[in-house]
Amino acid sequence: MEAWRDGDIASFDVLFDRHKDMLYRYLNRQTGNHAHAEEVFQEVWTALIKNRKSYTVRAKFRTYLFHIAHSRLIDYYRQFDKHSALSYEEHDIQSGQVIETHEQPEGQVDTQHKLASLMQLLDKLPAAQREIFLLHEESGLGLSEIAETLGISRDTVKSRLRYALDKLRKGMRHLS
Repeated sequence: MEAWRDGDIASFDVLFDRHKDMLYRYLNRQTGNHAHAEEVFQEVWTALIKNRKSYTVRAKFRTYLFHIAHSRLIDYYRQFDKHSALSYEEHDIQSGQVIETHEQPEGQVDTQHKLASLMQLLDKLPAAQREIFLLHEESGLGLSEIAETLGISRDTVKSRLRYALDKLRKGMRHLS
């Protein structure tokens, strides 16, 4: 990011290629709508381009990028999903994905069913909990990085992640 900020135009391609898939999956799962995810995705990269000259290193680039994405998601929720926007004020894997497995066909069907159920449970989580779960599990951010990305305390991150995991575990237990 520093190289791009300082004028190395080719560095943007490296940043984009390295982070585009992870960012898009995160936005798609958060919005639940491909068209809206694409729109927010474009807004994130546009904001990054617009603010590149003022970039200063305070954390990992990924943390900075997801902070921008979080801000754009809040705007999205305010416009399209008031209920999800409210979940941020609390203080407390696409379902069609192919799974490679060497199981028997019955086991494959069971695994696909469990994955689809997990995705449905994930969609039912409050947006703030879902976001933290995805940032932690799919994007690989640590609790401190998530706290910095979202501008909330580490304890709030831990709490929301714990609630999300509890809800997902309970939902999966009911399937068994």
